[in-house]
Amino acid sequence: MRKLLSVIFLSTSFISGCGGGGEDAPNSAVTAVNETSKSISATWFYEYPNKCLETFQFNTDGSFEINSNQSNVTGSYSFDASVDSGERHSLTLSFEQQNQGYDCESSFDYIVGANLELFASFPNEQQMQWYESGTGGSAIFTLDRAITLSLSSAPTEAKAGEEVTFNVNKDAESDTPVELLYGPTGMTVSSKGEVKWTPLLPMITQQNTVKFAFTSDRTLEPLVSEINVTIPNFKAPTMRKDIELTHISNGMQIGNFIGDENNEMLVLDKLGGLSVISQKSDGFESIYSYPYSFGGNQNEMRLSVFKEDNGVNNTFVGTNNNIYQVSGFTQPPRSVFSTSKTIHNFMVKNIDSDSEPELIVIFGESYSAKEAVVYDNNFQTELFSFSLEGDSPIEIAVANIDSDTSLELILSNGEVFDIQSASSQWFNADGFGPIMATGDVNSDGIDEIISTEGWNSITVWNANDRSQILTINNQDNCSVATANIDNDPADEIIIGDCQWGQVHAYDITVNTHAELWTLPLIDHGSAAMVVGDINNDGKEEIVWGTGLSSSGKDILVVAGITPNPEILWHNANRESPSQYDSYIAAGWANISPEKEAAVYIIPSTNSGYIRPRYLTMNEDGEVTPNYNSSSNILEAALAAIGDIDSDNYDELFIFGTRNYSPSLNVIELESDISKWQVTTEDDSSNYNALEVTDINNDGYDDALIATYETLTVHDISNNNILATWTASSAITSITATTSTLGEKLVILSTRDSLTTLTFENNKLSMRSSSVNSEECKSLYAQPQTDSVLCFSPEYSYQGNLVTFSLDLELLLKARINGEVTGLIQLPYSDNVLITTNSSDNNYYSQSSLISEVSTKTGDIIWQGYPLAGEVMGNSIKFGKIGKDTVPLVFGTNVGMFLTH
Repeated sequence: MRKLLSVIFLSTSFISGCGGGGEDAPNSAVTAVNETSKSISATWFYEYPNKCLETFQFNTDGSFEINSNQSNVTGSYSFDASVDSGERHSLTLSFEQQNQGYDCESSFDYIVGANLELFASFPNEQQMQWYESGTGGSAIFTLDRAITLSLSSAPTEAKAGEEVTFNVNKDAESDTPVELLYGPTGMTVSSKGEVKWTPLLPMITQQNTVKFAFTSDRTLEPLVSEINVTIPNFKAPTMRKDIELTHISNGMQIGNFIGDENNEMLVLDKLGGLSVISQKSDGFESIYSYPYSFGGNQNEMRLSVFKEDNGVNNTFVGTNNNIYQVSGFTQPPRSVFSTSKTIHNFMVKNIDSDSEPELIVIFGESYSAKEAVVYDNNFQTELFSFSLEGDSPIEIAVANIDSDTSLELILSNGEVFDIQSASSQWFNADGFGPIMATGDVNSDGIDEIISTEGWNSITVWNANDRSQILTINNQDNCSVATANIDNDPADEIIIGDCQWGQVHAYDITVNTHAELWTLPLIDHGSAAMVVGDINNDGKEEIVWGTGLSSSGKDILVVAGITPNPEILWHNANRESPSQYDSYIAAGWANISPEKEAAVYIIPSTNSGYIRPRYLTMNEDGEVTPNYNSSSNILEAALAAIGDIDSDNYDELFIFGTRNYSPSLNVIELESDISKWQVTTEDDSSNYNALEVTDINNDGYDDALIATYETLTVHDISNNNILATWTASSAITSITATTSTLGEKLVILSTRDSLTTLTFENNKLSMRSSSVNSEECKSLYAQPQTDSVLCFSPEYSYQGNLVTFSLDLELLLKARINGEVTGLIQLPYSDNVLITTNSSDNNYYSQSSLISEVSTKTGDIIWQGYPLAGEVMGNSIKFGKIGKDTVPLVFGTNVGMFLTH
C-alpha cells in the first residue's frame, strides 16, 4: 500500500469529520442529463510486479476492506456517485482498524484514524483510477474490477449416467470466457458459461462427492462447487483373496453371513481383512472378501458377531478408536461407536431381557491400566463401568456362571462382574489366563470357566464357590473351545497345542477328565479354534488355523467329529498354496471366445516358500488359478497383457526363467502354456521395466524390456531384436507413446536424466534429453496431449505430478498429498486416476485411496472410500470399459480387486 500511504503521509492535514456511511449514492434521486453515475461497490485489485495482489472491497453499506499480503485494513467510505460528465468522483476513506501484518511491499505503517480524500475516474467499466486532486495530476493507482462467478440452476445431487446442465455467471462483462479450472472427466463449459456433464464414476461407493472449479480473467478466487453423485444399480467392488488366517481368539466365527441359508465361516484375518470361507466341491475356498478398509492398527482389531432372533448374524469390527457394523457386505462399514480412548477389546451381546444387544468395551493400551464400560443398546448410554486390576491384555466372555439368572462378565485378568447388579463378584488375582472359554462341562446347568496362561495346565473353574473343579496337565496350549461333541448332555473341552502338537478332546465327569481323542495339528501351533457346522452336513466340525507361529505357510484345518474324529480337509497341498502373499494386476484380457477376465500375478506364495503364480478373475468374481503353468514365474512385480499373434486373444507377458536364466515368458492364457520365451544378455534378474506395444506397426505387440541400464525392443512374433539403447545409469521407468503426428516414441528415466527416443526404421535415436531435476520415479504417456506425466516423490506421503512435453519441456507441476502407488490416464481427459496409500497415522494400518486428480492443479476431484490393503507395483489398470462404466482392475497386498 505504499502508493496509497504516500498520499496519506505527504498530506499536510487529514480531513476530519468525514463520517463514513456515505456509500456511493447519487446526490439526488434523479440524474441530470449531463451527469455521469458510477458505483464502486465491488472488489477491485492491483497487481504488484512481484505478483502480489492488493484487493479493495467496497460494500454497499459504506464499509471497505483492504487486503495486501498479510496486511488487513478496514474502515468506512463516502463516494460521490454522480458527477458532471468529465469530472472525477470524490472518494473519502476513513481508516478505522488494521492488523500488524506486512503488505505486498513488505512494509507496515500505522494509519488508524487517518481520513483520506481521493478522486476517482473510470477509463472503462472495468477499471478505476485514483488521483490526489479533482483535476490534473497522474493517477496513484489503476485498479481492475474483479469478476465474481456464480452458479445458476446447479443441482446438489445427480445420478450417474444422467446429464447435468447448469450455468456459470459473471457479475461483470469481460472478453474472456469462463474456463473449467478442474473438474471431472466429461465436464465441459461453453463460451457462454453453459456447463454439461454426464457423471461416470468407477463403482467404489454408491455415493461420492465430486468437486469442480471455474475461473476467468480478473477472477481473484476460483468458484468451487460440488455435486453428490449417486450410482444406480450400484455393485460394490469385487475383492477376492486366498484363505487368510487370524491370531485373534474369536477371529473365526461359523454362521450364516451372506444370507444364503447356509453356514459359512467369517474370518477377521491377521491383515485386518474380513472374508467369508465356504465349502466348494470337496474343499473350502474364500468365496467373498470385504473390499473396504476399517483403518486402525491391523494387529489390534477385534471381531464380534451378534445373532438376532431371526437367525441373521450382525458383524462388528473394532479398531483402535472405532467400532463398525458391516451390513450386507455391499457398503462401507458404518461406525456405531467412536472414542478418543484406545479400544483394547469389545463384545456385542444381549445382556438383558430386551431383544437388542448391548456393547461391552475394554479401554486401555495392551500393557497399561484398563477400564470396562457397558453401554446400552444405543451403544452410547453408559450403564456402568469398572476400573480393572493389573495391566495385562484382556479377553472377554459373557455367560451365566453362578446360580442366579443374571449373566456375568468374565475377564481373563481374573475379574468377574454380575451384569444385572453391576457389582464385582470375584477377583482372582492370579488371573484366568488369556486362553479362555466358558461352557457347561459337567452338565450342572451352569457354565464353567476353562482357562490357561498357555504354558501351564488347563484349569476348570466353578465360579459359584470359586473352586477349581480339575486341572488338565497339558503344558502347551494355544487355543481352547467348548462344545457338546458326543451323546451326553455336557460340553466337552477341546484344546489346541502350540508348536508341533495335537488337538485334544476331553470329557469331564464330576472332578475327573478323560481324553477322548487327538488329531494332528498339521503344522506349527493352533489359533482361533471354533466349532460349528461349516459344511452344512448337519454335524459339527472343528476348525483351526495352524502355521501362523512359524515362518512358513499358514494352513486352515477342518476336522470332523462324528462318527469318528478325522481331518476332513486342509489347504497344505503344494499345488494349491495355502496363501498368496500379494496381488499385482497385469490387466484385462480377452482369453477365449467365451472368457474375458482380469489377470493378476502373485509374486510369491506360502510366505515365499512356493513359486509365484498368476490368477484370472471374471466379472462375477470367479477365480481361476494356474496350477500347471510351464512358465516358472520369477518373483518379479512386472507383467503386462498383449496380443503377439494378432488373433484377438491376449497373452500374458511375465518374467520367468529358462534353464535357470531369466527370460520374458509370453503365456497363452487359454491354454496356460508358455509359447514364447525371450532371453536377454543380462543373466541377472534386474528387470526394471516392461512395456508392451506395437512399436513397429506390424499388427503384433512387441516388448520393451529394461534390464539395468539397457533398453531392448523385441519383436516377439518374429523372435527378433529390433533395437537397443544403453543409458548412462540404471533405467527406472519407461513408457511408449504415439504422437499426434504418428511418431513412435519411447521415454525413459534414470536417476539423473530423462530421454525421449524416436523409433523409426527399427532404430532408436535420441529426440531430446534433459536432467531429471524432478527426480521422476514413474512415467506415464499422455498421447492425447503429446505429453508425458511423471510422479516425483518428495517425502513418504507427498510428491508432484509433473507434465513434460515430448521434448521434455516442463509444462505443469502439481502437488499431490499422498504416496502415489499407481496411476492411469483417463480417456479424453487431462485427469488421471491415482492410488495412494492411506496410513491412517498408523504404521500397521494398510488401506488405499483411489482418486481422480487434475494434472493441471493437483486438486482431488473425487476420492473413494479407503479400500483394504496397499496397492502394489503400479497395479491399477482399466477393466472392460463399456458405454456407462469405468471398471478398474488392481491388486493390493491383501487381495485382488475389480470394480464394476
